[in-house]
Amino acid sequence: MEQDAPQNIGIYMLDDSLVILALALIAGAGLIGITLFVIQSRSEQSARIRERRRAYEDLLHAMTALSTAGADPYRLDQAKMALARTLNRLNLIASPEVLAEVNGLLDFLNQYREGEVEVLKSLNILNAIVLAAREEIDPASAKVLEEGQFRFRFYSPRR
Repeated sequence: MEQDAPQNIGIYMLDDSLVILALALIAGAGLIGITLFVIQSRSEQSARIRERRRAYEDLLHAMTALSTAGADPYRLDQAKMALARTLNRLNLIASPEVLAEVNGLLDFLNQYREGEVEVLKSLNILNAIVLAAREEIDPASAKVLEEGQFRFRFYSPRR
């Protein structure tokens, strides 16, 4: 019987080693899975912010095209179409804060006939949109600008 004891100890030690190895592999696989999930999540968030930034840029480009179209009916129609397409895209991807400001822009634009837009009011609305977009894209710089009461400037030629 005494001879059986040393053999059993080796088997138990082998069993313990396998259990430890199995646990280490499971823990490693778990860490790899969590890491991949975090990387994918950040990648998706980065792609979403890039897409929103492009849409916000397109909105500003469309507003510039609208303000520089002047009396040229073709340029005015093109600017309106660009604005409509951009607004449609914003309805799908913009944050609630930006959408609220964009709705204010739409209300403002729908109030006036062509050529009768109040420039100061439109600039205030654009400032609110840009600030809301910046808060979403880069909250730290947006906070600094907001605290400093920074005013964004936009090209708006005289009519």
